[in-house]
Amino acid sequence: MYYRISLTCTYSFTFYYRLDWLVVLSEEGKQQLAQPIEARMNPVFSTTHLSFIWNYFDENQNVYSWLIKFPTEAALQEFQVVFGECMYETLNQLSWDKVPVRVLTYAVL
Repeated sequence: MYYRISLTCTYSFTFYYRLDWLVVLSEEGKQQLAQPIEARMNPVFSTTHLSFIWNYFDENQNVYSWLIKFPTEAALQEFQVVFGECMYETLNQLSWDKVPVRVLTYAVL
């Protein structure tokens, strides 16, 4: 089954980011999944398969693997940059705009 997806990365004052994943663009507009960004997501990007795979934990701490397949390499790269910045800010509690240049050299996005 294929879905059109929508991704939002919202900022709050506590550096808590939430991604709204897999929003079905149907008549009902049913949301499939929403998850806060966190280290245990264990995100993986595949340029070979144009995909993003991560772990999702539900309210009972059951874990599921999810995959988003992108239509183009450019779409995957755009998502990877935004996601990488949000992940960095969440884990380090430091705004991406305030990261020293010497640190950006080592950041892999």
